[in-house]
Amino acid sequence: MKAQNNVNQRAGSRMALNLEAALFTSETAPLRARVQDISIGGAFLKTESHPPDISTPVTLGVCMDTDGGEQIYALSGVVVHRSEQGAGVRFEGYDSETVRCLRRLYLTSVN
Repeated sequence: MKAQNNVNQRAGSRMALNLEAALFTSETAPLRARVQDISIGGAFLKTESHPPDISTPVTLGVCMDTDGGEQIYALSGVVVHRSEQGAGVRFEGYDSETVRCLRRLYLTSVN
């Protein structure tokens, strides 16, 4: 029950999204995923197989169309919630590229 509470305490408003992604860890092959919702603090990812364990460091890889063509973004985070449907990831290590990616994802969700 506590893990469920963590997912509901995400910073920022959630924006619904349906975007293909890959979830990378240092211990497993990349997992295919879909970003279901996103906020400035994290995202919930539906996964096709069992998601990583709680506290696992991950990198979320997303590919988006930009004016200059396709751009691949990588967002670092840690798994804070895990269920049969997927994983809640809290973003960490913000830099200008992270902010640029989150901005594009927000714009994608409102269009």
